Amino acid sequence: MSDSARRRDIIAIGGGGFLAEPVERRPAYHAYLERGDVKPGYAIEDGVAAHFRHGRLERVVSKRAGAKAYYVSIDQGTVNERALDVTLLPAA
Repeated sequence: MSDSARRRDIIAIGGGGFLAEPVERRPAYHAYLERGDVKPGYAIEDGVAAHFRHGRLERVVSKRAGAKAYYVSIDQGTVNERALDVTLLPAA
């Protein structure tokens, strides 16, 4: 999910979406998943990048120590967040 969109609601695109401020991203994404409005997808913090190759997640990177990323899914009505490994990039 990204807060870089300029709308006030979520726009489902493929398996992900874009969410604009001022809505809190995490609870909003959970609610949209629970209602079936969006598919499972990736949630990443500011300063984190997800690298995809041929439609598959290759790796997650950040220049910020402690940055987090998750794969968010739903199973029988329960939202699950699986933490992803984040590779710390070397300082420039």
